[in-house]
Amino acid sequence: MADLIDAATRLGIRRITVEADDVGRYAWACIGFVPDRASWNYHIRLEGLGRLARSRNELKPQVYHAYQDVLSNSNPLLIRNVIRWKQLVKSTELYGPDGEPLPIAIGKAVLLETGARWYGEFDLEDPETMRIFNEYVRRK
Repeated sequence: MADLIDAATRLGIRRITVEADDVGRYAWACIGFVPDRASWNYHIRLEGLGRLARSRNELKPQVYHAYQDVLSNSNPLLIRNVIRWKQLVKSTELYGPDGEPLPIAIGKAVLLETGARWYGEFDLEDPETMRIFNEYVRRK
C-alpha cells in the first residue's frame, strides 16, 4: 500500500481511488483512504450500526452511544474515528481452538465483520491524509 502512495507521489498523481473489499475495508481506511459519501452512508454506516449493536452488552453504555453517534453521522471522514476504536469485543467470525470467539477491536469488527464493501479516495494533496499515511507507515 505504501508503494502505491509513493509511486503516485512520484508521478504527480493527486488522487487515488480504490474499491475496498475483504481486509482492505479496514486497511485502506488505516492508511488514509476515505469512503465516498454513498459508500459511507449506505453501506459502512448501516452495516456498522448493526455490528455495533451485536456488541452492545460488551461496551460501556456511554462508549456504545458515542460510537453510535459517529455511525449515525453522514460525514465519511468519520471512518477515521472508527479505526481508532480499540475496545475489545467478541468476534462474530473468528474463533479459537476451543470454539470460543476471539477478541477483536470494535472498530475493526465494524469494518471487517460486515459485508460493507466501499469505494474511497486518497487525496495526496490533503495534509491530514498524508499525516495519517506517514504515521501508518511509521514515517516522520
